[in-house]
Amino acid sequence: MINLTKKINNNYLGAQFHHNGIACENIEKTFSLLKIFLPKKIEYSDTIFDSKLNAELKLIKLNNKCFLELVAGKVVESFIKKKMFIYHNCFEVKKLSNFSENLVKLNFIPITKPTPADLFEGRLVQFFHTPFGIMEILEKD
Repeated sequence: MINLTKKINNNYLGAQFHHNGIACENIEKTFSLLKIFLPKKIEYSDTIFDSKLNAELKLIKLNNKCFLELVAGKVVESFIKKKMFIYHNCFEVKKLSNFSENLVKLNFIPITKPTPADLFEGRLVQFFHTPFGIMEILEKD
């Protein structure tokens, strides 16, 4: 087992990991193939189309605080062509507007404006380009 003994004091802003977004051409086909890696009993959403985000989406619960999101549609076509299937990481925050302001101060580039997401019952999401890829920020309910 790896010994994790290093600790760091950082400028933690209260974000909590929520999910990885997986780009796919066909959500149901990808979900069917993905099941070999998942426990027999899992919880997942119906596949929905969110017109505000221009994407088909399905959420898969891995445990109490960790999910996978399957994403299909025009929004991920360029990622699929490049065979970049891990599309984004998502972190949940208390107040999206405050967190967004801090990201902009760190020179992270907003890709979208705060947008209500159907998959998350209208909670606000916002996407950013960061030095480590695309990040989605999800406001807590």
